[in-house]
Amino acid sequence: RSSINERELFANADTITVDLDNIRPISLNAVFDKISFLRLETNKNCMIAVIDDVLFMENSIAVVDKNMSKAVFLFDYNGKFVNRLSYLGNGPREYLNINHVFKVTNSIIAIQDRMKDVVLYFDDKGTFLYQTKGLQYGCDIECIGCNRIAAFSQICYCGPPCSCATSAKILMFLLRG
Repeated sequence: RSSINERELFANADTITVDLDNIRPISLNAVFDKISFLRLETNKNCMIAVIDDVLFMENSIAVVDKNMSKAVFLFDYNGKFVNRLSYLGNGPREYLNINHVFKVTNSIIAIQDRMKDVVLYFDDKGTFLYQTKGLQYGCDIECIGCNRIAAFSQICYCGPPCSCATSAKILMFLLRG
């Protein structure tokens, strides 16, 4: 069992110090060179209740509504509605719950369902590609490069009786294929 202490983990990281006692408003113009807005098409097939996440793909924008619509909505870069990923159910290619949606590549997104212990993969037009056994022990998962996934967890894996102090862990996985 190996571990990396916090000092080793952040040895080469840049540090930004924020003085919380002296926070003042800042104009967006001071931070960004260009600000633009994209009006998304609205129709009965793409009624978004709550935006939980937005992912920018190669050919589309994925808008995630985990709890209300329980769907991922795909729009092109002109704001036109492309597809709705809404496969609620207990069958193959379906999910019971959207725990997390992450970008695998610029053209593939994945929906993590810890209730069914699966990850469903779709292209950026909404076509189902495949599914894998999930990472149910990860609270949130992200693709961090070619075939690499990181999962954040606060669960102890020692098994009972546990003598370690549970703490947050980042788990790294290499995908097959």
